[in-house]
Amino acid sequence: DKHNQYFTKLVAVGERSKASLQKYLRVKDLIQTFNLKKYGCKDLQINKITSGYIYNLESYLKFESEYKGKLGIKNNSTVKYFKNLKTICNYAIRMELIEKNPFNLYGGKIIEVETSFLTQEELDRIENKDFKIDRLERVKDLFIFSCYTGYAPVDALKLTRKNIIQDTSKTLWIKANRQKTNTKANVPLLPQAIKIINKYQFESEALLPKISNQKMNAYL
Repeated sequence: DKHNQYFTKLVAVGERSKASLQKYLRVKDLIQTFNLKKYGCKDLQINKITSGYIYNLESYLKFESEYKGKLGIKNNSTVKYFKNLKTICNYAIRMELIEKNPFNLYGGKIIEVETSFLTQEELDRIENKDFKIDRLERVKDLFIFSCYTGYAPVDALKLTRKNIIQDTSKTLWIKANRQKTNTKANVPLLPQAIKIINKYQFESEALLPKISNQKMNAYL
């Protein structure tokens, strides 16, 4: 709770993302549900977090946890949740609430998966598709914009006209910070991205129409 309260303040001042906060809140829910199921209470003393507890928790997450009708959490997501737990306990150490991090005992590893990419032909097919439903057309435009700039939708949706600059050779660039890494990134605007910006230029100061990440994924 103390960690998540602190993290909420970081989100409020723009130092961390709401998406990251949601992961920490989700971790809390998972821990409480596991503790209640296995030990009959939501809270457990820190000295009870043994190696046995940790690997029982891993087994629960992978095979028993239920969320929106789905049973079990895949390995990579499980490992990331344990990384969140380790971060929370490191914060507790800094705040002198505990003396050691019990989640240092966890040895789960991310399994590398082969990333698949759209071919230019596949990208062209999406780009040339004319959707009759307005919200699908907007999702398509946001997706295409992300492809031609490298910006994740969460970053792309924050861009405004103030983020566009022009260099001495009249080339247009996007100048902004990446939300997840908080690093500066200047990206040249290709013709396909400029076309999409021009399409929505009179709607608001934002370069692109607003849509939640959840809706974006669902419509994609």
